[in-house]
Amino acid sequence: MLPYPLTWIAVVLFRGQTDGWVPYGFLLPSRGAGTLLLTSVGLLAMLLVAAAAVWGLGRARTAVLSSTDSVPTPR
Repeated sequence: MLPYPLTWIAVVLFRGQTDGWVPYGFLLPSRGAGTLLLTSVGLLAMLLVAAAAVWGLGRARTAVLSSTDSVPTPR
């Protein structure tokens, strides 16, 4: 899951240094290394939170579905 976003941010930051163009203003190299690092860590944290939420919701759905399968139905 993480190799693509990490590669993307590395390429964007490299292009920002060489070409001076980045797709988003908050990734401008001229804002300083600290800002770029903080932004990158923030983006990574949001990605991990979203991935954990999707994983958790999938586990919860599976648990609900499996618990309804084990309940005998009245006749």
